[in-house]
Amino acid sequence: MAEKQIHILFPLGLLKPTPELLDPDNTETIWEYYLLENISCGLVRDSKFSATGYAGCIADKFYKEDPKTWVFHIPNIQWSDGSNVTSVEILNWIKTLKSGNKRHIKYFKLSNNITFLESERLLKIQFPFEMDEAILHELSLADSGLFPPNFNAKGWGKTIGPYFVKSWNYLKNDLQLSANPYSPLFNKDMPITAHLNKLSNPELRNEIFKSIHFDIVPIVASAKLKNTKMVLPNAPQVWSSHPMDISFFYFNYKNSHSRDIKIRTIFGNAVKEIRGYIKSLTDPYSPFLPEEQLVPNGFHGRLSTLNIQAPSYKSSKSIKIKIRLSTMFMDLQSLTTKMKEIFLKHKIDLEIEYADRLEFKDDEFCGIYSFLGNQLDASGSFSFLTTPLQSPLGPWLEEYQDIYNITFGENSINDRNKNLQKLHETLLNKFIAVPLMIGSQRYLLSKNIDASEWNQFDSRLRIYEVRWK
Repeated sequence: MAEKQIHILFPLGLLKPTPELLDPDNTETIWEYYLLENISCGLVRDSKFSATGYAGCIADKFYKEDPKTWVFHIPNIQWSDGSNVTSVEILNWIKTLKSGNKRHIKYFKLSNNITFLESERLLKIQFPFEMDEAILHELSLADSGLFPPNFNAKGWGKTIGPYFVKSWNYLKNDLQLSANPYSPLFNKDMPITAHLNKLSNPELRNEIFKSIHFDIVPIVASAKLKNTKMVLPNAPQVWSSHPMDISFFYFNYKNSHSRDIKIRTIFGNAVKEIRGYIKSLTDPYSPFLPEEQLVPNGFHGRLSTLNIQAPSYKSSKSIKIKIRLSTMFMDLQSLTTKMKEIFLKHKIDLEIEYADRLEFKDDEFCGIYSFLGNQLDASGSFSFLTTPLQSPLGPWLEEYQDIYNITFGENSINDRNKNLQKLHETLLNKFIAVPLMIGSQRYLLSKNIDASEWNQFDSRLRIYEVRWK
């Protein structure tokens, strides 16, 4: 494998057919986010090899000058075409981060002074209050990266990330990435060329690793069981993440039944009972565990004790509601049958529609949302889940406005973790989100792939961390 070409099965249908590929300000799917991580680079990046949890990316050094000031040293850096990144481009990038509408950026917007000392290559970010490592977390995320000028028109052929886009053919289901030797994340052992392809005929999925060659095949926890069973037995290697893919119910704010806290509470009490059957009624090929929180076990933001203050409302008559489950649940008939049985016991007559979409129809009470809770810092997760308008829980902001403002407002840093937990508790206690179950993300690998540098508490598709055996 002298050329170090890697072939990856990737859901290209989620990308835009234009050179823009995606909207960095609103990466709704993990696949858009994962791709962005491979074609961009921010000031820092999270690292399992660092004692602090972060390592340099565009900035090769960073430190806290005083309680209110963070300093980043930015060496002379180049775009993938060899041209220099100018001071103007750096300042414009930082100003855009501060003024833009990105789902993960909350604390950085509160900075009151940003300077770039070009002679010393020092970027100073000052706050009117003490700022902890929350700022590193925000600046490590893919949507805070330095993007090429006019990427929405010209594409990603010029980047600062470990890869740039060499070619993009939406009709032929082919996205080709080339390694960027000028990137701070470049290393000589990474794949030089990455081919991201969609399977043209899904019925041939059982030929993957046999007559159809791929090096990496992702299997999300919410993948259809039929598809998983077709390819999993053929895989030479299976890499599994820590359980972190949470399926939770989120509610249609425009639906009259959903707006009734009593009905949401009855619904939540029924789901609590259903969780007891998750493990026994899901398939070993796609195992799930019951989950009652929005942050996976082992992550910051997880509540040490869960105290859902749910009154035992009892309905005098049966209520008919319509819920939307992802098509993955079509393969879990034992579980959905049990759901209907338990909901009937709670006086809820359940109508189920199977569809893979996020938008609600007017008559839908709630839907299921798959959330990969792999943020190093809980603020990133709750910013993503609760940002007004853009997020699944955002329409319900008036129900948690006070704690949201405190959590992401000025002078909140000292009590940040406590406030994040209060926000978490509020979302659960008001049944704005009702967790159901959790699973692991898996990557099926060819015999040539070494993915030992991947973080099992992260599970992101970082192509530049892949090595050859």
